[in-house]
Amino acid sequence: MPMLSCQTQRAIHYIDTHLFSETLTATAVEQHVGGGPHLRTYFRHETGYTIGRWIERARLRHASEQLASSERSVAEIAFEVGYASHEVFCRAFKRVMGVSPTEHRQKRQAKPSSEMVKTRVTEPAILYATRAPSTSAPERLTPHQI
Repeated sequence: MPMLSCQTQRAIHYIDTHLFSETLTATAVEQHVGGGPHLRTYFRHETGYTIGRWIERARLRHASEQLASSERSVAEIAFEVGYASHEVFCRAFKRVMGVSPTEHRQKRQAKPSSEMVKTRVTEPAILYATRAPSTSAPERLTPHQI
């Protein structure tokens, strides 16, 4: 796998440290890291995701963990992970995960903890892992892949 460039690593670090801010956008990352419009190109080439999709998946991964491990409302979790609206969060969650946040919570909480196996840590897992560039659209993650 290719190594991540310094700029991409800085972008991921900025995303990790500002993940729960509503103002975290690809433009904000670009302005903080520098590199102009080329940063978006390099980031996508090196990670397989646009900056916006990386942010979205990192937020949804954290939300998935919160849904499974807490009794807090879906709206509270949505606001915590940086979504300004419960409805937008639910639509994004269902698009990426294939199930609603409530269905995800029910499925994850119904499993004994010994069956909960984490996979796919190379996705925006707030790690500095790399992924081979993809020419096709990113695949839909199932709740078991988070």
